[in-house]
Amino acid sequence: MDLMQDLYLNDVLQAVAQALLVPVAVLLLAAILYALYSLGTLIVEALTERRRYRAIVPELVARVEIADYPGIASVVEESGLLRSQKDDLEELAAYLDLLHLIRQEKEGLRNMRGKVPEWQIQSTPGASRRASSAR
Repeated sequence: MDLMQDLYLNDVLQAVAQALLVPVAVLLLAAILYALYSLGTLIVEALTERRRYRAIVPELVARVEIADYPGIASVVEESGLLRSQKDDLEELAAYLDLLHLIRQEKEGLRNMRGKVPEWQIQSTPGASRRASSAR
């Protein structure tokens, strides 16, 4: 009886392996073709886009230098960069705009020191320590 079960199990495993041979081979071939396609697009992009960026980047830097802070995002959007590069530069421009606003706010507070009553300055947190250390 053991011999019959072993032969039957062997036959079942052989049939399953034979049935999966073709689909696995097709999937493997598809994966190889996709890898070759991806490698080809990478090589083409590296060769063609690199030449184009050599011309675009200096022009973009010059346009960004003369643009005001809110205008940087539109300059980046109009450039010929890839979408991911544009997204990164727009995030950087938003950060620079935020830094510019913070600097303006600080400058405005410095200019207001003589115009704000002393009791308002001391009511802000930490102002009493600054006022006592300044005396």
